[in-house]
Amino acid sequence: MKRIRQRLAWAIASLALGACGGGVTEPTVKGPASPGGIWKGQIMAPSGAILPTFVLVSEDGRFFSVAQQSDDVCANVAQGTLLPAGDDYSGNGNFGIISATGEVSVQIDCAFSDGSVGGTSTLNGSFVPRSTLTLDSADTTSLGTPLQGIVGTLTFDDVYNEASSLSTVAGVWPLSSGALLTIAGDGSFSTQDVSTGCVLTGKVSVIDAHYNAYAVSGTYSACQASASAFTGASAAGLMTLDNTQSAEVIYMGYSVTLSGGEVVVIVLSTTH
Repeated sequence: MKRIRQRLAWAIASLALGACGGGVTEPTVKGPASPGGIWKGQIMAPSGAILPTFVLVSEDGRFFSVAQQSDDVCANVAQGTLLPAGDDYSGNGNFGIISATGEVSVQIDCAFSDGSVGGTSTLNGSFVPRSTLTLDSADTTSLGTPLQGIVGTLTFDDVYNEASSLSTVAGVWPLSSGALLTIAGDGSFSTQDVSTGCVLTGKVSVIDAHYNAYAVSGTYSACQASASAFTGASAAGLMTLDNTQSAEVIYMGYSVTLSGGEVVVIVLSTTH
């Protein structure tokens, strides 16, 4: 196995999740008029920086994204839903700015201008199925500061058309922190963060066997010290596998809602 890099860690976005039901809705999206795909290209971030970007949109409308310069210690991440309407779409999600040190528990000097590390997005744009996805968002930090939205046009990556199956992703995926992400043949998985003691166990499932996107759900336990708020928290998101190169790469993006209303957006990248 080649030594891997866990490129991304975590960010906490303090969100007011209302009692009447905050957060992200669960749309049902079927048929060819879907923004589903793996999308790559460049976007303009709220900071004004031009960033290489990776976006995974599943056939049921969920997405996660990561945008980062290769030499930058900070990355922009987001997770949410997109609803198509003809050639356009609308959506909402949570975003964060995170450290890319390879340690899940480390947050170093990554923040927006008001000191926050996350917030909420309203998204609108257009798409040509399996061709291009145009992004346009209105972003507000958890402290209520409006940000310049993300804009850019991304290109479809054919790796999304690879079939998905649990046997394809089963195996042991080492992380650079020293942890192991273990995925069994039935889709059950587990990993433990070496610095916090946090154990994440859950399930990977196939969304649509024709496409390279998987649903991920899990629960945290045994978290210690500053990470103790994660104990008992649930995680939900997406995963994909790029096996078109000699070093296979799993990308996993999910959000965790803590008891205080904080939403954590976590993105992992592992290679073997």
